[in-house]
Amino acid sequence: MKESHFSPNWYRVANLKLCLRNHVEIHRQQMRGRTWYVLQDAQSGKYFRVSPAVRDIIQRLDGRASIDDIWQAAAARLGKEQPTQSEVIELIAQLYRADLIRGDVPPDMDELVHRAGTQARQRFLSRYKNPLALRFPLLDPDRFLNRIMPVFRPLFTYWGALLLVVLGITGVVLAVLNFTALTSNLSDRVLSRDNLILMLLLYPVIKGLHEMGHAIAAKAFGGEVHEIGIMLLVFMPVPYVDASAASAFRSRWQRAAVGAAGIAVEFLLAVLALLVWLQAEPGLVRAAAFNVIIIGGVSTLLFNGNPLLRFDGYYVLSDLLAIPNLASRSNRYLMYLIKTRLFSLPNQENPAHSRGEQRWFIFYGIASFVYRLFITITIALFIATRFFFIGVLLACFSLYMALLKPTFNALRYLLFAPSLGQQRARVQMISATLLVTLLAALFYLPAPYSTRTEGVLSMGQQAQVVAGASGFVARVVQESGSEVQAGDDLIVLEDLELASTLELLEAQLQEFTASYRGVNLFDKVQADILNQQIARTRARLDYFRQRQQQLSLTAASTGQLVIPAVDELPGRFLEEGTVAAYVLPAAVREVDVVVGSDRVSLVSDGTLQVEVRVEGAVDRVIPARIIRQTPSSLERLPSHVLTARGGGTIAVDPEAASTLAPLGSYYLFTLALDEPVEQRLVEGRVYVRFVHQALPLGRQWLLVIRQTFLRLLNV
Repeated sequence: MKESHFSPNWYRVANLKLCLRNHVEIHRQQMRGRTWYVLQDAQSGKYFRVSPAVRDIIQRLDGRASIDDIWQAAAARLGKEQPTQSEVIELIAQLYRADLIRGDVPPDMDELVHRAGTQARQRFLSRYKNPLALRFPLLDPDRFLNRIMPVFRPLFTYWGALLLVVLGITGVVLAVLNFTALTSNLSDRVLSRDNLILMLLLYPVIKGLHEMGHAIAAKAFGGEVHEIGIMLLVFMPVPYVDASAASAFRSRWQRAAVGAAGIAVEFLLAVLALLVWLQAEPGLVRAAAFNVIIIGGVSTLLFNGNPLLRFDGYYVLSDLLAIPNLASRSNRYLMYLIKTRLFSLPNQENPAHSRGEQRWFIFYGIASFVYRLFITITIALFIATRFFFIGVLLACFSLYMALLKPTFNALRYLLFAPSLGQQRARVQMISATLLVTLLAALFYLPAPYSTRTEGVLSMGQQAQVVAGASGFVARVVQESGSEVQAGDDLIVLEDLELASTLELLEAQLQEFTASYRGVNLFDKVQADILNQQIARTRARLDYFRQRQQQLSLTAASTGQLVIPAVDELPGRFLEEGTVAAYVLPAAVREVDVVVGSDRVSLVSDGTLQVEVRVEGAVDRVIPARIIRQTPSSLERLPSHVLTARGGGTIAVDPEAASTLAPLGSYYLFTLALDEPVEQRLVEGRVYVRFVHQALPLGRQWLLVIRQTFLRLLNV
């Protein structure tokens, strides 16, 4: 041991004669070639993992030998692995707090009552200390599970595993083959009001089956399950079961199987739902199947199946790697590196026992912290957008647990940790220097600052061939892909009703004109009436003749004619205002760009230069400048290319009548290109970068946080 074997407080425990309580069992496990032992408290359902040296001390607590005798005898058996007196004192305190030992001290009823009350309060607080995940135990399902086990036990054989593998492969293949259909317009389908209600109804049911998978797997390998209840996860009721009995299983594969059972259940539900989704007609059943696919896939990927959070995936990974307490030991190893490599503190215990564990600890410690912080902030913002006052309080609590509390712990360590001793001043100086350097780098050194967005090549209004009047396509005059000149006829429409109206008006005009000539010299009053009728008829005739002229679609500019679906055009009815074709100019000099409301002021007032890259030729940077900006937010996007369904990044509002209505608030900027771009496609996509004045990274992050907060909360 690196620290002193002796403790000045040893006299307090040296003569105690202690023994384990009757409800404590010890289980042996193998982890990466090392032997570990698990203490099972059958009364409280808790499990404690200890090293062989600690187990050697614990198993000799028989009530006859004193603590000092046990410790002295351990020296001959354990050698260098013998725990120090301070470690033994800490061990006894932990066993005492967990109510795992009893001794020859005269019983103190007040102390016993106090310990019982303390344990009850700890159990209560453990359920309710996190307001984002409140637990309410309901009943003991062990007898029910015993009755249904004959039905599910075949699944825990080789044939059952083979069936699950076959179904899994089938589901993955079908998902890949139908990936486009599954993900097409995904955000619009998921965010619709009716779909969100259906998802909220399905989620607790799926999670209930998930938890039953854990319980059945634990029973299949000989464990017991004595608690089932409801947990409010971000205010959503979901079932849970206590399958912690798996912690005592000797085989790591059995422990991993229990942890993976819930993931397997959700994956199996997603596969079955995919089969239903492929066969069902559009309706409630198909919508429900789609939501099961989303819940079973997304929640497993982001939460339960993700080993970076301490859910099912974490325990599966920990068991498969044979690294117990992976999360806590990763954090301890990172602290060990800081203490030894940064602070150069001597006599520090390395929690890693091999190079393999060191690599895993570094990766997992950093990755889990980053991912946990990301998920925490996402959930916090989600709560704040739905429940403003309470949500903001819970969001602050979540951020405190993720960021502020670790910071306070670090400060407390630097100021009061006894282990620093005479090294405290040096460690504080190193920490202060690093902090000042980091703050200077974040808030003083300038860094590139820009806004990136997408847009489309603007062909201008003259490039669109729009039907001026409604009618059926009689003939296509020019071929698609041909070069046309301004004024050339392109498409001719016909409207039989309009033609009949024109013939009738011409006949009426002739009749009124003839009658006027007959009465003009004899009846002035009747002549004036006929003259007014003639004027009205001529006005109507001019209007409908103009409408007839609009049935001929002509080119407004010179360029290449592009007619979408030209083979289906003859005989097709075109409503007034429909874009029937495009006349692409030889070169484009304008770009339409959309910018979110959170960045519109910065782009409008703080842009130093604009860089444009055209899709298909992104290696070429084209300078541009802003020439126009819409004063109000867009009701319709300028092109389908910018929507999520068209390959862009903007989600459209599923409740809006228009398929181009954005879900958020966006503004339109028109850019003038300094260099012309050859027109390749109708509404070709461009990538735009607005360059702003350089800002330190810290200020950039603060601006992003502020803009995100204002955008999500509509403040």
